Amino acid sequence: MPLVKECYDNALRDHPDLRGRLVVEFTLSGEPGAGAIIEDSKILDGSIENAPLRECVQETMYALELKAPDEGGRIVVRYPFELEVHGP
Repeated sequence: MPLVKECYDNALRDHPDLRGRLVVEFTLSGEPGAGAIIEDSKILDGSIENAPLRECVQETMYALELKAPDEGGRIVVRYPFELEVHGP
């Protein structure tokens, strides 16, 4: 997810050793053929306490472009992000 990576890259500028896990929960709703929207997003858990990063990741979920649930209605998604620096 490029936007989550952007949040993390921004946080690394001030905290180069920042790494850990965030679990995001978001509610997706919509109808097939009409698309989907994210109704709600929150950070449930994680080992990263960096408030600006947590807020950025939470807000990023609202920009997701996802397919509506096959049967329509709402679904709740919990997704873990493992954030760590790779390479130079």
